[in-house]
Parts: sequence; structure tokens; C-alpha cells
Amino acid sequence: MKFKETNTQTGNQAPVKKTKKAKKKGRVLLIVISILLVLAIGGGVATYSIINSLMPQVDDDTIEKLSKRNTSNLLSSKDVHNILVIGVDGRNSDGWGRADTQILVSIDNVNQRITMVSFLRDLYVEIPGRKGKNKINAAHRFGKVPLAVETIEQNFGVKIDNYIRVTFDAFEDAIDAMGGVTLPVTPKEAAEVKSYSKGKHDLVPGDNVFMDGGAALIFARIRKLDSDWQRTSRQRMVINALLEKAKANPVKAFNAVQGVMGNFETDISQGNILRLFAEARTILNYEVVEYMIPNSTTGAYTSVSYNLIPDLPVYRTALKNWLY
Repeated sequence: MKFKETNTQTGNQAPVKKTKKAKKKGRVLLIVISILLVLAIGGGVATYSIINSLMPQVDDDTIEKLSKRNTSNLLSSKDVHNILVIGVDGRNSDGWGRADTQILVSIDNVNQRITMVSFLRDLYVEIPGRKGKNKINAAHRFGKVPLAVETIEQNFGVKIDNYIRVTFDAFEDAIDAMGGVTLPVTPKEAAEVKSYSKGKHDLVPGDNVFMDGGAALIFARIRKLDSDWQRTSRQRMVINALLEKAKANPVKAFNAVQGVMGNFETDISQGNILRLFAEARTILNYEVVEYMIPNSTTGAYTSVSYNLIPDLPVYRTALKNWLY
């Protein structure tokens, strides 16, 4: 896969020269899309019965609310498929707390490009139907998936075609099922993992550090060491390492996926999942471009009391340029 990092305030691409280590960190694929693609590599085009046994059912209330939202004024294209991936904490008793991660994965089959846009959780925006503003990740707590989808759509002006919701239990289980991952770890990161795990995971810092699922999950969720920008970067490092292992051992990946798919929820139809499977080998060769909102280098936001207030007209224009 080809990966390009961009650094922009207005939406125009501005490639940044990167070191070998930075390029490795920039090789990104979201865990859910990775697992779908890995399943295709390992098993070929799956049958409807296999998909039906793997994918959990979406509740009728979610489907009804998603179908009733107004999308007439939102940007969309028949050639671009936008999927919102929502990562949640599996430790929450009902699974409906604040969203820990929200990434828009946009698959452009005409330009053969996957664009991934991370929405930092401290973004301070309007949440439809709520008074005043709040952090964007609170929408999931207030109104579950439908409100999380609508919040991003109404603030940033792009239509979301489907969603995938995944718990971090799946993240950990997938890594263990694949035999762990190897990543570069700094001394401060190793100390944070050891402290959080109360000594259970005592990593030796270095360029190639082995981690099981438990250690990798802690590593990916480090919050106090630096910032949310670095935190999301660590998450993507783990995800990409998982994908690379899966590509190297597709048969093992196929067996592993069957054990973790129960931690996923999606409204993607069986037909579209089959299409993803069938096109997996082609999609794996797409260029992958990554963005964040807000962009920590070029601005277009104001930071007030740990809230990131984005310049919405700037990012609406940016998303239009990035995705279409």
C-alpha cells in the first residue's frame, strides 16, 4: 500500500518529508477494515451463510433512526463510500459510553484511494438536539450510533453511508489471536504501560518490542504521556502491525477473525460486505491518505479549557477536497 501524510489547513494536499521511522508509523489501516480485508485474503469470497454467522444483528431502533435523518444537504458521491468507525470501551457495562475513537474511512474506487479522517475526541461542537456545545465523543453517550453519525454529518457536511462499531475487546483479542505484534517503544511509553498494568507488562524499550494483546491495548490507549495526536498515532501503529501479520499469515487470520467478529456491529449489508471481500486484493493496493481534525500543525482551531473548537468552514472545505 502507498501512504501519504498531509499537512493542511485549507484542504489542499501538502506532502511532508518523513524519516523511515515516521513512514512506518504512517502506514495506517483501521482495525475493522483490516479484519474484513484479512478475512477475504484468508478465505476468498465468503458465502452469505459465513457472513451471517459472523456479523451481529443491528437493533431496529438504530436502523430506524439512521433512516430518518436528513442527508439532502450533505456531500456524497456514488463513487465514494464513507464508513464511520466508532471505537468504544468494552469495559462499559452497557457499551454506550463516550466514543473513544471516531474515524471516517472513505473508499474511493475511481481514484483508488482510501482516505481516513480522525476526529479528535476533544472537538467541541454542536450536538443535534442538545443545548449548547459538547465534546464530539459525547454524542455516542447521548444518542448512541445515530447521534454520533448525525453529529459528524451536521458539523462537517459529509454524508456517512455506513458505520462500524467495535469494542476494544475485539482489538485485544485480534492481536492475541494473531500471536501479538512487534513495535517501537520509547522508555516513557514502556514505563506508562508497566505502571498502568501494575507491573504485569514490563516492556524493554527499543525498535522491535513484542507485545501481546493486553500490552498493545494499553500502549494504544496511553493518554497522559503526551497528547491525543500521539495517542491516535500509537493506535494506528498497532493496527498496521496487526494487518501486516495478517497479510503474512492469511490462514491464521481467517481463523482468528471468526473469534472476534462478535465484538463488531455494522449496518453494512451482506451484499456490500461480499463486495468488499471480492475487491479486497484490489483495495489493499489503494493509496491510503490520513488526516486529522483538527490539524495540530496548521491550526484552524482554538483550544479553550481542553476543548478544541474547530473552524468549521475550513474543515468543511477540507473534507470536500480530501474525500471528493
